[in-house]
Amino acid sequence: MLGAEAGAEAGMSIGLFVPGPGTVVGAFVGVVFNLVLPSAVPSGRAGAAVLRVAYATADCLDRASRSIEAIVSAAELAADKIRTQAE
Repeated sequence: MLGAEAGAEAGMSIGLFVPGPGTVVGAFVGVVFNLVLPSAVPSGRAGAAVLRVAYATADCLDRASRSIEAIVSAAELAADKIRTQAE
């Protein structure tokens, strides 16, 4: 048995979770609390770290694209040479 059949046999019902008013109020209080008293996260250092990762990723992608371009160029030259020899 799979899925719903196994659950039905075990006496479990499958339903949709609908949050009650306590859940919504708790979420609202959490959001307001974080807006009024934000945590002391050094955002400057976090921003610098994100930029370092972005630049490192961009450098890696640039090197990969240059390698692919070199491979394609070499393959095109080889294909041209083969075509020329075949003629």
